[in-house]
Amino acid sequence: MFKRKTHFIGSKTLNFVIKLVTSATKIKKTMAKMIPFMDNILYETVIPLMLTTSRDQQLFEDDPIEYIRKQQDIMETVYMPKNTTVDLLQLICQYKITKGRAQKPEYLMPFLSFASNNMQ
Repeated sequence: MFKRKTHFIGSKTLNFVIKLVTSATKIKKTMAKMIPFMDNILYETVIPLMLTTSRDQQLFEDDPIEYIRKQQDIMETVYMPKNTTVDLLQLICQYKITKGRAQKPEYLMPFLSFASNNMQ
C-alpha cells in the first residue's frame, strides 16, 4: 500500500520540498490551491515518509543506543524528511476552513480514523 510510486529523491531535496509545502500551508491563498491535493499529500506522501524503514528497524535491533543517538543528534536530524514531515502533518491537521465561525480541523478526524484503522 505504501510503496513509493515515483523515482528516488535525495533526503536533502525531499526535506526542502516538505519545508516548501509546510510554508505554503501557512498562507491562506496557497493552502486554498492545495486543498484538492491534500488527501494525496497526506496519505501518499506524509504517512509513508513517517513509517519506520527496514533500515531503521535493523539499526534498532542491532544497536538501539545508536538508533536513539541518531534520532536525537542535531546534525543527523537537520535534513531528515521524517522530522520535517511531522511538522507538516501538524499543520495539515490543524487546518480549519472558516466561514464566519470557528470549525473543527478539516483533516484531523479523517487522519485519526485512517491511523486507527491501520493500527488494528
